[in-house]
Amino acid sequence: MFYRSYWENQFRAWAKPPTKTEEYKREDATIGVKSAVLAFLPFKDKDISVFVRGSYKNGTSVRIANDVDVCVCCSNSIAYELSDGGKPADYGLSEEPATYTYKRFKADVELALKQYFGLWTVFRGNKVFDVHGTTRRVDADVVACFEYRSYHDRSNYDTGIAFLTDTNHGIVNWPKQDYEKGCLKDEQTGGKYKKIVRVLKSLRDVLAAHGAYKIPIGSSFLIECLVSNIPNENFGYDRYVDDVWAVLAYLFNNTLTADKCKDWVEVNGRRYLLRSGGQWTIENALGLISDLWDFVGFE
Repeated sequence: MFYRSYWENQFRAWAKPPTKTEEYKREDATIGVKSAVLAFLPFKDKDISVFVRGSYKNGTSVRIANDVDVCVCCSNSIAYELSDGGKPADYGLSEEPATYTYKRFKADVELALKQYFGLWTVFRGNKVFDVHGTTRRVDADVVACFEYRSYHDRSNYDTGIAFLTDTNHGIVNWPKQDYEKGCLKDEQTGGKYKKIVRVLKSLRDVLAAHGAYKIPIGSSFLIECLVSNIPNENFGYDRYVDDVWAVLAYLFNNTLTADKCKDWVEVNGRRYLLRSGGQWTIENALGLISDLWDFVGFE
């Protein structure tokens, strides 16, 4: 049974951004990582930037979220892709291997974090370092990455980040594009895009707490991407229950067959979302959407 007034109140609460106190705890974690990098002597002659990415940066994080994603990015060595048929020399790039390797850089980041935060506060995972929080700061998931460039011509390229997992799997992300295109979508929907994303993420968290639901890995970003592909007119309702109904109905109807969603892309606009070989399948998306719909009791 669908309890409209209950869900309207719940959705309105979930749509709100994190509180100031939560924001301060995330900022404190980010400042700590920056301080660790600044205090590490081997980084003094390196071109390294520290910045936030992910839900916190994109404005789609839910309240009482327990971590923040932080990039420690080195631009002394870069990874890149070239236009079809291009050679590195055509773009002013050297074909010699980087003298400052990614393996060395990641080891330096680990040492910098442990020297600043303490050995028993920093834990190395396959992708990121987990810097445990305190009462003053949230946990920080810190990724060591190189600058990544996708060249259109010698002086024109898109910038992302690239890193290797400890199992030697290369990953490329586009945090700048995720942020910019997400903000544009939010503007086009009258501020509803980010709010509905926060609602669906919070609803997903409730499902996960109940167990036995089809929650795919990386579902936070998957939800951002799914909602970004919905036409803007599906966000124009006065009540949140109507917005959520319209969003989930659109997603369900358009993930029943591959043909309807084959051209959907990630928020960044650079990768297809549900095509073969990607991070998620249509079955991942449809299972998540169906569970969200059923849990609320929509008909």
